[in-house]
Amino acid sequence: MSYRLVVLLAVVQTMCWPPLYADEDPFQDEKDQCQITVSADMMKTFEQSSQKEVKCGEDLWSNFLLHYHQTQQNLTDCLKRPNDEDAPGASDVFCQQLLDDVQRELEQEHRKHSDELDKQLHAAQQEVQKQLNEKVLLEGQLNRLLHERAELVMDLLLANIAIGDTKQALANYNEFPAKDRTHLLHEQIVRSVYRVTVYQDQRLLNLLNFVREINAKDAKLDLYRLMVAEVQKRPSQRDGYIAVAFALNVKADTVAYNADQQLYTNLIVPVVARWKDQLANGNYKEVISFATQQPKYYEQMQTDLATVDEAKWVNLKFDLFVPYMNSLPKAAQRLEALRLILDQIWARNKQNFQTRLELTAKQVDICETFMNRTNNQDKNDRRSLDELKKQFGKFTSRKDYKSYLNASRKPSG
Repeated sequence: MSYRLVVLLAVVQTMCWPPLYADEDPFQDEKDQCQITVSADMMKTFEQSSQKEVKCGEDLWSNFLLHYHQTQQNLTDCLKRPNDEDAPGASDVFCQQLLDDVQRELEQEHRKHSDELDKQLHAAQQEVQKQLNEKVLLEGQLNRLLHERAELVMDLLLANIAIGDTKQALANYNEFPAKDRTHLLHEQIVRSVYRVTVYQDQRLLNLLNFVREINAKDAKLDLYRLMVAEVQKRPSQRDGYIAVAFALNVKADTVAYNADQQLYTNLIVPVVARWKDQLANGNYKEVISFATQQPKYYEQMQTDLATVDEAKWVNLKFDLFVPYMNSLPKAAQRLEALRLILDQIWARNKQNFQTRLELTAKQVDICETFMNRTNNQDKNDRRSLDELKKQFGKFTSRKDYKSYLNASRKPSG
């Protein structure tokens, strides 16, 4: 035990004694001295390390020098530390300086990264703006192309309606998206019919054929109503065969007719009433023109036109009315009108038929002459003529067609 104490004292003396005799003693002032605290743990550690047999030699000296240098370094560091009494708060200032330095470095690093991010963001924004500009440009080009295409389709649609190519016109119409088949589009279509006055009647008839083929009910009605408005503005159409043709097309289009029957009646009733009055007074011009120009539509109207209202039958100027039949352009039209006249005589003049049968027989003979002159050998027309002649014999068994015809040739009085 005494040996260990001696060694400890030697170490302490070696580390602390020489500085006391130095020329510049850093510990000459009591307040500058640095205390060395030897704890129980340090003593215990030293004791444990000394339990072994210690030999005097290089190992002992090396160990001693190591402890000496470590202790000297600790003392030097201790001296460099500011004393609390000499510089109150110096430690805080030092730490604050360190903190400020770190803060400055962080701020510099932050600014550096912020600048770099700003540059990257600006570059990205420029790229995005460039892409947006290109997108706007492409959208503009696309919209322009779509607009040009729509105009082209519109031109084709109107052209095909004008020439009466209903199938192709319908294909053009269906190229428009459903959302674009609007009232505005229908207005453009109807207005196109009236661009050239000389062609407006035929183009309106072509448009009627086109509208009948459209499937959508609302589109049909919209177009029909727009057309009616235009027809009503023009007396030449409103009072003539165009109004009749329009009405007949609407009636044939059951979807439109069932939805709005006024599209039919508002146009056809006034025209037919006026034509029938004309026929009763011997004015056949408009009806004959209708039968000549529109035989398909006339065929649908011939029964109505040749049928006299029952209330007007008694006072009908028959001699002015019946020649109308042979003013018609076709033999089949004439034969059908004459048949309708004989049916009315049979229904309304069973007791007083002589005069009207004579006038009718004369018109049948004129019709037969017309057929021979035009070399009409149509079997249906010839059969209709024979049947027509036979009907004269049903009024009385004593007379037939020849009898009434011969009577019609005798001078009156």
